Amino acid sequence: MALERMGASAEDVLFIDDNEAPARGAESCGIHAVLHRDNATTIAAIERFLAS
Repeated sequence: MALERMGASAEDVLFIDDNEAPARGAESCGIHAVLHRDNATTIAAIERFLAS
């Protein structure tokens, strides 16, 4: 529902959380998810997402 309100599709969204359960929930909805462990790894994941 939130994606519809934003006019976004799941594959265009990147969800970042330091808790595995919400990240896996996002993935189950087709949203790209990053499990944050440290800044360098998360920044690299964001850069890969934006480049794709």
